[in-house]
Amino acid sequence: MNVLIVDAGGRGNAIAHAFSRSEKVKKVFVAPGNAGSEFFEKCEIAKLEGKQISSIRDIENIVKFAKLNAELVFIGPEEPLSLGVVDRLEEEGLMVVGPKKEQTILEASKCWAKDFMKSIGVPIPDYRNFDDPEKAKEFIRNSNGKVVVKADGLAAGKGVYVCDSVEEALRAVDEIMVEKRFGSAGEKIVIEEKLEGIEV
Repeated sequence: MNVLIVDAGGRGNAIAHAFSRSEKVKKVFVAPGNAGSEFFEKCEIAKLEGKQISSIRDIENIVKFAKLNAELVFIGPEEPLSLGVVDRLEEEGLMVVGPKKEQTILEASKCWAKDFMKSIGVPIPDYRNFDDPEKAKEFIRNSNGKVVVKADGLAAGKGVYVCDSVEEALRAVDEIMVEKRFGSAGEKIVIEEKLEGIEV
């Protein structure tokens, strides 16, 4: 069996290495991959007509490559999942590891996820969702500033600010919503109470 890993980071290399150790796997392709993607036996960067697939967002070429070269596709990062890569691959009859676009909303929208968790009774910190930076700042000014400010959308793990003061929290709102540091991922934010203690 040939396997395609959709990932551009170290996680993808680790997954490729794990697949490469199986006797059932002939080849492991990584798209778009990186300098370490060909380090392990049986692993190589996925190329279509001699050219490397440009990014994890290049859904059309990922699907095209998979149809020609893979029996199983494993999707690593959230972004291609939220763009519907699993749906497209399954339409072509391929086996895929990863959720469909509709299910990625839990990861792709922190505002939606918070509202959903609250609606089914999951214990979560107190929070508020905002789509207006001025209203978010007003809320912060009326707090002690010990909050966590999160970009609503996917921000490659960078869109979370753990704040200890009103000033820090106001700066976080500016970076996310006004300066648009994370692009459209910051059109909405979650502000939640900062919890102290051991993370489980």
